[in-house]
Amino acid sequence: MKIITSQEDFQTLRSRQLIELECCFCSKIFTRPKNQVMANIKAIKNRDNGRFCSHKCWDKSNSIKIEINCLYCQIKIIRPPSHIKNGKAFCSQSHAARYNNAHKTKGCRRSKFEIWIESQFKNIYPDLDIKYNFRLDNSCELDIYIPKLKLAFEINGVFHYQPIYGEEKLNKIKERDSRKIAYCQANSINLHTINISNEKSTKLEGFLKYFELIKTITNNQLLRIKDSNL
Repeated sequence: MKIITSQEDFQTLRSRQLIELECCFCSKIFTRPKNQVMANIKAIKNRDNGRFCSHKCWDKSNSIKIEINCLYCQIKIIRPPSHIKNGKAFCSQSHAARYNNAHKTKGCRRSKFEIWIESQFKNIYPDLDIKYNFRLDNSCELDIYIPKLKLAFEINGVFHYQPIYGEEKLNKIKERDSRKIAYCQANSINLHTINISNEKSTKLEGFLKYFELIKTITNNQLLRIKDSNL
C-alpha cells in the first residue's frame, strides 16, 4: 500500500484514527483506521487487500498486466498496475533502491520527542556540547551525540522495525542502522538504541520513561569521566 499520511503524523495518530492511503490500482485516495493499516502490514495474507480501495480494484489489478521499462536499467518487464507507481517500475528491489538513492530530495524529519529532548538537555546540561542529527563520515546521522563523553543515542520508532512504508524502505533503514553501529564501534562511541516502537501514547508524558533512561545513561557517563580525571 502507499501511505499518504506523513511519518510524523502516522506516529502520533491513535489506533482508530484514519490514515490516508492511495489505491495501488486506481490511485484514488481513501482512508482506513490506523489499527487496520498496521494489521494489513503485519499479516502477509491481508497485505495485498490493504493496498486497494475496494475488492473491484483488487480483482482488476490481478487481471491486467502492463509492459514497461525498468526505470533504472531500461530492460522490458511485465508488471500489474499495482506495482507501477507514478509511471515508475523496476526489475528488482536493488535497482529501485539505486534509483531512489540517486534521486532523493528529502531528508529525515525529527520527531517531537527528539525536539523536546533537545530543549530539556539545554537546561540540564548547559555547558555540555551536544550534537543533534550529527552527520557521520559514512553519510548517516546520529540522533544525539555528545563528543566529550563519546556517547550517542538513536531513538527508533516503529519505522525501524515494521514495514510501514514497504519492505524496501524498511531494508534501507535497517542497512543504515547497521552502518551507524559499525561506525560507532570503529570510533569507540558508546551507542545506545532507544526503542520507542511499542509506545502507544501520543503525548510527551508517555515518553518520559525513555527520557529518564537517556538522562540516567548520560549522568552515569559524566560520573565515569569525572572519576577518571581524579
